[in-house]
Amino acid sequence: ALSNQENEFEMDQGENGSKSEHMRNVPANLLNYGTGQILDGQVTIQTSAATYIDKGEDRHVVSFGNKEMAECQEEFHPNVPRMVAYIAVFDGHDGPNASEYAYKGLLPHILSETEESIRKNKGSKQVVAVNGDKVDSSLDAGIINGFHKAQDRFAKQLDPPTFQDVKKGIKATRFGSKGHLSRLLRKPRGKPRGGTTALTLQIYGEIDPDSQSKDSLRPMPYVVVANAGDCRLLTDDGLGSHEFRQVTFDHRPTNDDEHTRLKECVRQGDALLGREMGVGTLRVYPGGLAVSRSIGDLNASGAIMCTPDVHRLPVADDGRVHRLVLGSDGLWDVLENSEVEKIVARVQKKKIENATNKKDKGDNADAANEETTAKDEEQMIVEPNQAASKLMEECLKKGGTMDDVTLIIVDISYAGSKLN
Repeated sequence: ALSNQENEFEMDQGENGSKSEHMRNVPANLLNYGTGQILDGQVTIQTSAATYIDKGEDRHVVSFGNKEMAECQEEFHPNVPRMVAYIAVFDGHDGPNASEYAYKGLLPHILSETEESIRKNKGSKQVVAVNGDKVDSSLDAGIINGFHKAQDRFAKQLDPPTFQDVKKGIKATRFGSKGHLSRLLRKPRGKPRGGTTALTLQIYGEIDPDSQSKDSLRPMPYVVVANAGDCRLLTDDGLGSHEFRQVTFDHRPTNDDEHTRLKECVRQGDALLGREMGVGTLRVYPGGLAVSRSIGDLNASGAIMCTPDVHRLPVADDGRVHRLVLGSDGLWDVLENSEVEKIVARVQKKKIENATNKKDKGDNADAANEETTAKDEEQMIVEPNQAASKLMEECLKKGGTMDDVTLIIVDISYAGSKLN
């Protein structure tokens, strides 16, 4: 249910019909997840991704119209919004252990913790998340708690939960199988290795108060984004132009807010900030991480935390298409936002040539029929698979082969209008 189609990634050919020498045999893929109608056609989503494998530590999820995800939410409290689409990017480091765990288990954690948070905090104006932060929404608190639950369970070397575990209750299933019990009782051989940044996008439906059916859902007027680390998400806010807005913040020591937080950790003796040999990227020690938030990294500084920022992106219900770009740092370390915007803009101008006859030039028949061309411009729609392919190509051309690269292009429209 996580992947519908995978194709070999083909670069655009040059004028001579061949690929550039440095781009031959590149281990990259273009994945087309197609178009889906969800919430009875009220939401249309079209998604494509491109991946480049260097270290093999990146993971990603694209899930909509997932029957198992829907079934595990059937017994949720009526006030709990139902998640109908989930897209995520995980950028692992120091091995794929943490990114693989998040790939399999973060979604069930978010579902379970969101249900519990909303059921317990109904009507509360302010909710305290598990990390002590006060947030304005039980939904936000549930997502934050899901990230922390993933951190706790990964630290105990437990298997990632499944949708079936969500139905039964994750706490009950921890002791419900021999495998989980044996993992809890055995003496761990040190802490599990590795960490991962995490960027998630969720679309929710809520019970329609104007409907007599409790099963009738309407889309919530926004999508929810959660981010811990330096994956990044841009949106055109439904304008279809080259002007994109960065939604997430890169959780790095160089970020002003993160730097302030980390300096307090340094003051308390929980961390050190420095650069290798006095040069290069500012890092957090112990661990030497260039990011300041992640899932995992249990052997790193206590200043590294898994708490995500949670954002809500308004989505117009008039059928306009909102384009979003998600990517791991392998993309953003190579291309600036402004470069990405020009490549992935949904509506772009295309020059067309109009033939016009020149005036007769006497006895010369060729000259009489000679034509000239006038170049005009027309608008064209760049589909997600075209945008993903072109963006990956440009990233690799500019040297993005020193790290894994994952990028996802998502088009979302409400009111069930066609994307084209």
